[in-house]
Amino acid sequence: GKAPQVTFSDLAADLARRDFSINALAIAIAPASFSTLTDQFNGLRDLRSKKIAVLHGGSFQDDPARLIRASRLAARLDFSLEPETLRLFQQAVQQQFLNRLPGARLFDEFRKALVEPDPFRALLALESSGILAQIVPGLPDLQSKAGDSSKLVELDSYLALFAQLLVWGKHELRGEVVSKFSLTELQISELQKIQQQL
Repeated sequence: GKAPQVTFSDLAADLARRDFSINALAIAIAPASFSTLTDQFNGLRDLRSKKIAVLHGGSFQDDPARLIRASRLAARLDFSLEPETLRLFQQAVQQQFLNRLPGARLFDEFRKALVEPDPFRALLALESSGILAQIVPGLPDLQSKAGDSSKLVELDSYLALFAQLLVWGKHELRGEVVSKFSLTELQISELQKIQQQL
């Protein structure tokens, strides 16, 4: 669950530690081999076929934060998980691998979803995979609100406060804040639980 330790290594070893094949591509900039592509995990193939693929079967176990990252990237790029990666992904979600992450690291990765170009799309991807319910158990069903602008405004306010908590750290949920964002008792309770993990 801890963040990977950064150490010096050769190119092959460095690429083997990457999260997904599309992030394990390297292009040489040295004059003698300029523009030579190193692609030992078929990243270019996956890029062309719009697939997210892990490098090995233990990838999500090694770093459960990759579950959030896979959903976020798939939503942003309009990619899908390749079949074996999807199987490993679903297995990791079912076994709640995210619980192995320190709270600060979990929410640091989740924060990135909230600042995506289309955060609602990223959150929908996290919801459909079952990840969102493990991170924010009290969040209302997003899919049911997709066509209701008034509910989206309410949800947007809640997420704005949630994002503020993640960005600025622990804040007391004062009465005026609770009133401004029309928070329910359940939402207040869940936010307080989240604050304790930051």
